[in-house]
Amino acid sequence: MTTSSTPDLATLLGDDFSFKFVGEGAANIIFEIIQPPSTDIHPLLQDKLIRVPKARTNSHALTLNYTEVQSYWEAHVRPLFNDDDLVTQSLVHLSPCSSQQALILSRMKEAVAVVEASLTRRKDFRGSNVATTEWAMLVDDMRARKPGEIVLEFKPKWLAQSPDAPPDAIRCRNCAKEWLRYHDKLTKKKLKPPKSVSPGPKSKTDKPDRQLPLPVLCTIDLLNSSSDRKARERVLERLTSSTPSSRSTVSLTDVIEKDGPQYRALSSWLEHNSLLKRLAHAQRENDDAPWGGCLGAEIGKPHPKLYLAMTLRDCTCFVRISSEQLEVEAKLGDLDKKNGEAKLPTWKELERRLIDEGLYTRRRPRGEWTCALEREDNDGEGEYGS
Repeated sequence: MTTSSTPDLATLLGDDFSFKFVGEGAANIIFEIIQPPSTDIHPLLQDKLIRVPKARTNSHALTLNYTEVQSYWEAHVRPLFNDDDLVTQSLVHLSPCSSQQALILSRMKEAVAVVEASLTRRKDFRGSNVATTEWAMLVDDMRARKPGEIVLEFKPKWLAQSPDAPPDAIRCRNCAKEWLRYHDKLTKKKLKPPKSVSPGPKSKTDKPDRQLPLPVLCTIDLLNSSSDRKARERVLERLTSSTPSSRSTVSLTDVIEKDGPQYRALSSWLEHNSLLKRLAHAQRENDDAPWGGCLGAEIGKPHPKLYLAMTLRDCTCFVRISSEQLEVEAKLGDLDKKNGEAKLPTWKELERRLIDEGLYTRRRPRGEWTCALEREDNDGEGEYGS
């Protein structure tokens, strides 16, 4: 990718502009561009938000190199999908003039200061701010455009089982990790963890003394929603719940009334969409190295296909449902390249814990939240059947 023809944000904005904080992650902040109502908005800014990297802090990741991020997205991510499958992103140069760059960054920091002062900012992000940078990205604005429109965000995560999972696994990678998260939460609070999570061989007689607080989204159910009505009903329940479990992978802007028009539109999308199948295929295709998944990948050596697979497992699916025509628009975003060299040891450690602590294989009794794989395995087993 060349940057010589990249537009300058200062030219697109004109003289009268400000920014409104929209959201953030560990490495980026997203703003809405605010201009007077009488302004003729430049076509390149229509229906766009602006994303900038965060400055490096002791508790957050390295400042992203946006030119590298964009080059990776265009070369490795974009070819895997149809154009309307992705939240499009394009690189913009703030300005060739250093004073204009400083002005833009200053107004972004003013918007961050407003949120910081309101005490509504996430605790672990407080104190972080935009980086001193020449580059930003314009991304599709997937927020609700009018009253009644609903936007749903969720993490599809691992749509196919981990290649490192044991052959006798009765739990998918996402469900296993969520159970581990719950176990670690109990341990941190010095509560007695479920017996069925403790290390050791699985047993059909293990009875947990503490249930998971709420079901989480089983991503195998998510992929099976196109052909399995019961799986689709479970996914709809998770996606439309007004009280998702802690650290949930689901975010909802408004209540979707069960069996209402938008609920039925979402159900139809789950049944007929091809986006999730393409994502699952891309995840699997990039796990076909001789060693399989993370465990066999040697630290210190490059594993580009594995890094791409892990990038695809950490994306966000944005689903926008109109209130009048009941049209469903779904796009994948948050597909920045993973720093695989730095993250591989962590990925390996997590996968090893899931295996060693029996989180893929240990059973739970009927009545608790269960993974789609667990229900298949339990079918016809009486006490443990679903």
